[in-house]
Amino acid sequence: MRFISDTTFSELFAEYPLYKKAELFDTLEKNQMVNVYETLVARAYKHYCPNQNDFQTFRFDKKFGEQLVFHETEIPAGLLDKRGLISYSFSMRSKCQFCSFPMAFFLNVFSQTPRSNGAGFPTIFIRKIGQWPAIERKPTAEVHNYLTREDRELYGKALDNLAFGYGIGAYAYLRRIVENEIKRLVKDISDLEYDGADKVKEAWEAYQSNHQMNTLIDSISPMLPSSLKEIGGNPIRTLYQQTSGGIHEFPEEECLEKAMDIDKLLQYTIKRIYSMKQEFKEAREAINRLNSK
Repeated sequence: MRFISDTTFSELFAEYPLYKKAELFDTLEKNQMVNVYETLVARAYKHYCPNQNDFQTFRFDKKFGEQLVFHETEIPAGLLDKRGLISYSFSMRSKCQFCSFPMAFFLNVFSQTPRSNGAGFPTIFIRKIGQWPAIERKPTAEVHNYLTREDRELYGKALDNLAFGYGIGAYAYLRRIVENEIKRLVKDISDLEYDGADKVKEAWEAYQSNHQMNTLIDSISPMLPSSLKEIGGNPIRTLYQQTSGGIHEFPEEECLEKAMDIDKLLQYTIKRIYSMKQEFKEAREAINRLNSK
């Protein structure tokens, strides 16, 4: 039996938007059983605590009374919907282990395939369908300061959509942001001083005439600063490629996955370029002050 990992468990409660599923366990073997409430109580996760203004460890309170138990031999009728799929919703509370700040969750465990005669126990998933306090998704100072006023508004809407698991909406807003910001990112790279910056400048100047974004990205890829390539690829190219498709080419769930990854990569790229710009500016000002004395 493959069981939810500690990493996925923590991400589920600290980062996942509503309705994004995680695999709780993939099957039950002969005579195996899982008590879902005890499984939640036995694990911890890191989450931002408003009382402490910092990330703290949270644990679920023990659930008394009737338990939610899955057993290999049978599935209680009360856990099945009209299609024969498992679907059961319940509430759980957790609290900060430092100050007891409470959080409340409304959770749903479900299967996507029915159990047929002779088949193994179906994979069980878990998702949040309600959470209080809601996860606040706010851009970091570097990202907020870098974006244009228009894109700040779009980014706020993208984060709101992510918080509620609206994949298509989040993807649509992030696509517009990438379309707007990718040229600014390349322009800022061209203004830096490092080995290869001259080639990026040339590619940027050529783009002003031909407006061929694919050509621009291909030209600058070998010349990007090493700090942008240390993740094993070209984030500029990936952002452009992943947001050039039509919104309705992907189902809702895939849009949500893409939007979350695009958001992480966009933040990474902006932070790196913003940091390089600030360091370059401060270093230039320092050398000018020193040379003037």
